[in-house]
Amino acid sequence: MKRVYLVLLVTLFLVSMSLSAYAQFIGYPQYYDFSNNGGGARAAGMGNAYMGISDDEMAYSWNPAGMIFVDKAKLGVQFQSKADRFDMPYNLAIDSLGDIISRDTRISRNHFNLNFTGFAIPFNFINRDWYVGGGYRNLYDMKLKYDAPGKYPGTMNSWTSNGGMDAISFALAGKIIEGFGIGVIFAIL
Repeated sequence: MKRVYLVLLVTLFLVSMSLSAYAQFIGYPQYYDFSNNGGGARAAGMGNAYMGISDDEMAYSWNPAGMIFVDKAKLGVQFQSKADRFDMPYNLAIDSLGDIISRDTRISRNHFNLNFTGFAIPFNFINRDWYVGGGYRNLYDMKLKYDAPGKYPGTMNSWTSNGGMDAISFALAGKIIEGFGIGVIFAIL
């Protein structure tokens, strides 16, 4: 009987721990794109699990040491098109009956931009294989348009956010032995 209680307790503990682990947040923060880790269609197709296999022109953003697997000079460009809309409720006030007066703010975006570029160039120096790489990354995209009901009925407030954060990065990698390398990256935000 003690064993049944122990198994039940461990099971409840594991289930309760998994409830707090979300794979993604469903809500308005996804419109700010704070999770732009690296680039490349191949990485995106792998669910951004690209750290260990980064072996192309986008390797500098994931793992610069991965450039040791590049066999010839490579260049990559990635564009991004965003066209979506989302309504975010917010509370204005509480009326005389205690009811909450709520209106929706419509957040939308519709733009096409350069999201990522990357290059990797192998060369030989002092009888060692070296690799230089780098590129441009759009880290955070905050180009949004907001439309909210005004204070008075029938009025509308609109404003636009054009912010964001970009980075230019340079990377250097060296092959120590076959299949093992070391890399370093320098980023300017």
